Amino acid sequence: MQTKMMNVKILLPLTIIIIMPAVFMLLFVSSCAAAGIFNNESNTAQESFEMASAQTENMPETREDIYLFDYNKIKINSTSALDIKIKNCNVYKDVFGDLVVLGEIENNSAITKTNMDITFSIIDEKNNTFDFIKQSAYAEYLRGGFILPFDFIYENRPGYINVSEIKIGLNYRNYNKEFMGYPVISDEGFFYNKDIITIKGNVFNLGSNEIEGLKLLCTFYDKKNKVVFIRECYLEADSLKAREGQDFEISVLLDDYVKDFTSYSIEVFFRDAVIAKNQV
Repeated sequence: MQTKMMNVKILLPLTIIIIMPAVFMLLFVSSCAAAGIFNNESNTAQESFEMASAQTENMPETREDIYLFDYNKIKINSTSALDIKIKNCNVYKDVFGDLVVLGEIENNSAITKTNMDITFSIIDEKNNTFDFIKQSAYAEYLRGGFILPFDFIYENRPGYINVSEIKIGLNYRNYNKEFMGYPVISDEGFFYNKDIITIKGNVFNLGSNEIEGLKLLCTFYDKKNKVVFIRECYLEADSLKAREGQDFEISVLLDDYVKDFTSYSIEVFFRDAVIAKNQV
C-alpha cells in the first residue's frame, strides 16, 4: 500500500508536467485561429514583410522631403504689363509647413481694372511648368493708381521639393466707367496692449454717390518692404452714404503665427451703389 501511494505521488506531478504544456499549446492555437493567423487567408511572416515593403514603396514622398525643402531658393517672377505691376512679392513656409506667396498688384494706368484673376505657374529647375493655379482677387475693382494685396497658399506639399520658380500673372478686364463715390482713409495710429497691436482710423465717403461692398485691407511689410501678411479691417457696415463716415479697427495677435513686420498700409475697395430713379 505504501508503494502505491508513492507511485501516485510521483505520477501526479509527472502528469501535470506533461498535460500543462499541451493545455497551453491548445489555448495558443485556439487564440491564433480566432485571430485568423492559421487560416487560409493568413500571410506568412515573409509575405507580411513583403506586403509592408510594397506599401512603403508606394507611399508618397515623406515629410522629410518637405523639411529638407529650402523655400529661400525659389525665384518669384511676374508677367506684369505696362499698366499693371506685381511687386513686393514674398515667399516663405509658415508654422504649419505650408508654402505661402504674397505680394501686391499696382494699377499704373488711369483705367479701373475688374474681373481680376491672379495666376500662379509653378515651375521646376528644368523650366517645366508642373502646376498652374488661378484664384480670384480680394476686390472687385482696382482703381487707377491704387494697390491691391494678395496671398496664396500652395497646398501641393509633395511638389514642394520640385519648386524652383513661381511666375505670377494677372487676368483682368478694363472698367471704363468712373466712380461717383470716393472713400478716403484717416489713419489715427496704433497702440500695443501686451501681445496685441491695434490700429484705428476712419473712412469717409467724399463722393456724391453712396458706396457699398466696402472693404479695408491692411498690408504688413518687413524691413525689405516685402509683404509678410494681410488682414481685413473690421467695419460695422459695408456701405457709406455720400458725406458719411465710420470708424474702423484691426487687432493683430503677435504670436508665432505672425511674421515680423516694420510698417503697414491700408487700402480701400468698394463699388458705387445703384440708386433707384425715384431716390434721385
